[in-house]
Amino acid sequence: MTVSWNKESYDKVKQYNLYVLVGGHEMFLGGIYDENYYIKNVKEAIAEAAANYIKSVSVSPKGTVATAGDTLDFHALVDGYHEDAGQVTLVIKAVSADGTESKGTTATYNYGETMKNVKVDNAADGQLVLTWEGGAADVTVTPPMERKPAPGSPPARTAAP
Repeated sequence: MTVSWNKESYDKVKQYNLYVLVGGHEMFLGGIYDENYYIKNVKEAIAEAAANYIKSVSVSPKGTVATAGDTLDFHALVDGYHEDAGQVTLVIKAVSADGTESKGTTATYNYGETMKNVKVDNAADGQLVLTWEGGAADVTVTPPMERKPAPGSPPARTAAP
């Protein structure tokens, strides 16, 4: 998996740290000052089942007193995320010159919705039959370049003008 982002100048950002969320916890993958990062294996980070992870809940106004049967107006801010089966959730954080990390931005990718079991059948009639399971795809078939004669074979004949 390759992740990319818009890189800030080195005066503002010294490094980007990349994390994967596993069971609601950040697992450090690595840090780099570049605009992309290659992740060799995210298999352990793919969610096996759908889940909700809640970090905190803030309720306002604070200190409200109520008795049974009272109706209250309040606001609640929930900090957390939902993860579907097959999903990987990544967090990228910018690191400043003093080593402070930004809050982070999350991105998700769901391997459960991707193409798999891709097969190409080169039928005898010259047609290609392409099949796969899951996911949508844009397919472009490009014919091969003009073939060069095999070494030692006679040159191709051309018609005289």
